[in-house]
Amino acid sequence: MDNIPIVDAHHHLWDLENEKTKYSWLMVSEGEAFFGDYGAIRKSYLLDDYLNDAKNQNLIKSVHVQAEHDDDSPVNETEWLQRLADNHNAKLPNAIVAFADFSKSNVADILDQHQEFNIHVVLDRFYHLIQMNQNIHTHQKII
Repeated sequence: MDNIPIVDAHHHLWDLENEKTKYSWLMVSEGEAFFGDYGAIRKSYLLDDYLNDAKNQNLIKSVHVQAEHDDDSPVNETEWLQRLADNHNAKLPNAIVAFADFSKSNVADILDQHQEFNIHVVLDRFYHLIQMNQNIHTHQKII
């Protein structure tokens, strides 16, 4: 049992130096944060950081869950993660739980854009938003 294969079903990465990704929640001042002071994690947390933290595990696959990326451009996070998976030796993440706001008029376009990537993309908050908005746009490509 020492070398059990692990699939991490929920982890986050963020790149605060990337001009295309934006994590405003992480940049708030002390006292403005929803869950306390984010100062300790207010730095990029990249795939190599994650792999270093998991180095004592037999990590074989992972699922990246959206990290509260800017709601107006959620596909930017998916694009960044796809590039990571394509270019890093670890070939992680293997799946993405991406964000799409079903209350926005361009949700079908956002869903189409997410689907352009090779990583298996699923949607976060889908069921929650259905309960909040009775005028949900439907989309045939939802996985």
